[in-house]
Amino acid sequence: MTVGRKRLTSPLAIGAYITAIVTVAGAAYALSQPRQDTSASIQSTSNAWLQAKERSCKTVIFDPHPPINVRATPVEQNGNIIGAIANGTEVSIVLEKEGWYQISAPAAGWIYKKLTKTDCGTPNPVASHVSIPPVVPIQSPTIDPGGRLLEKALSHYQSGNLNGAIALAKAVPIESAAYDQAQVALRTMPQRWKLAESKYTIAVRSLQEGRWSDVLKVATEFPDIRFWRQKLAPIVKEATLIQHVSKADRSRL
Repeated sequence: MTVGRKRLTSPLAIGAYITAIVTVAGAAYALSQPRQDTSASIQSTSNAWLQAKERSCKTVIFDPHPPINVRATPVEQNGNIIGAIANGTEVSIVLEKEGWYQISAPAAGWIYKKLTKTDCGTPNPVASHVSIPPVVPIQSPTIDPGGRLLEKALSHYQSGNLNGAIALAKAVPIESAAYDQAQVALRTMPQRWKLAESKYTIAVRSLQEGRWSDVLKVATEFPDIRFWRQKLAPIVKEATLIQHVSKADRSRL
């Protein structure tokens, strides 16, 4: 009895054999091909979603003591206020830095992030098909931001920040009841500031030259600006003391 390979004589057996070979070859080819990386596609989809989300967001001023100050730099200090924005005004954010927003509109500068409110408006897709009765908003009394702006301007003026005071006074809207007062302040603040600065210089020179009575005369005519009066006070005090001592010395002669 001869042992050898069994010949495939049946057509059915031959067909099955060919089918097996093709199946194995196809599987081997599929395994040999690199798997398509879908991470780039996922990342692209994610970025597109984030960009769409950013476009749908809206940031507005939400200051409990409006208006909000717009500053030249992201720091709270005298002299860097360049404007003001009323509550509810939408702002265009350029970047965020350490609790501050840099904005490009309606004014260019920096505002405090905590005094804003961002609404991205993401509706619930299921709830959007539910019919909800409209809500009638309660009408709140109209608040005139001009009075608050002028009040802040005068406060900055008295504190020694002339540029900030002028910027705030200029921000008072023309329809505000405080507009006329703001225009008067814009004319008089620089004039009185210059006068106070001039008289302060005279007082300093008079003290250096021993003209005590001239120092006291300046004090009686000095403009009512707290910043400059505080600077003048020690000069007047010194002149008064020296004059008193001089009179006492003369009385002993």
